[in-house]
Amino acid sequence: MDKSFRKDEMMLTEKVKTFKKMMEELEKYRRKPNIVHSAQYTGDVDKLPDEIKNHKMFKTDKEGPYIETLEGNMRISKGDFIVIGIKDDMFPVKPSIFKQNYTKE
Repeated sequence: MDKSFRKDEMMLTEKVKTFKKMMEELEKYRRKPNIVHSAQYTGDVDKLPDEIKNHKMFKTDKEGPYIETLEGNMRISKGDFIVIGIKDDMFPVKPSIFKQNYTKE
């Protein structure tokens, strides 16, 4: 077996062990079940519900819709879900992430 391959394999094994140790030291938390409101952006702002279009954080410009947040503007892409959270906050969620974390009521 090639010595450099063996060395790389040993380094990777050590990295995995280090990562596992770090994960064991972290506390685990489960997300609380909260009801949120959302709509999927189809590419047409006019088809979004008024609750989203009239929300104080929802904005549009020549490049399309975005959400104005404390962290900066978050662009909304076609297919993204626009979520209104429990504190009336708003954020875009990619479809794959949305499907992992949310189920329809």
